[in-house]
Amino acid sequence: MKKIYRENKYTLEKIIPSKIQIKTLYDILKLRQHSISHQSLPTYKKHIFFVKNNPYDKWFIVYEDSTAIGSFYIKKDNSIGLNFTNETHKVILLVVRFIKKNFIPIKSKASLIPPYFYINVPYSNIKLKNILIKLKLIPIQISLKL
Repeated sequence: MKKIYRENKYTLEKIIPSKIQIKTLYDILKLRQHSISHQSLPTYKKHIFFVKNNPYDKWFIVYEDSTAIGSFYIKKDNSIGLNFTNETHKVILLVVRFIKKNFIPIKSKASLIPPYFYINVPYSNIKLKNILIKLKLIPIQISLKL
């Protein structure tokens, strides 16, 4: 059974994962312009394995009308990933509000898990960073790859 949240023209659908959702996530991944976790597109076979092993605590696809425009996830360390084909203030606000309303950060662990949610943003994604700052989210760090 699909778990769905709707607001105006947006739909947030919980990842089960189904064959349709796996394909939809791959289509979104192919359009991604900014990335933290991978440098090249994984094969579809590797993508299927990844999604079926669902590494996230919570994971949703976001639709505008009936078009998939992105996804977001919450990991077990209270980190959040936002992956959209074209971020807008309206959709990011919707996702941030949805997370705040429906989820509570897991218990903190010193030096491992903070007591709050935090969003990882690719350094190259200036548009998303600016949207989040306009939403009054507080920048806390810049991570650099060694």
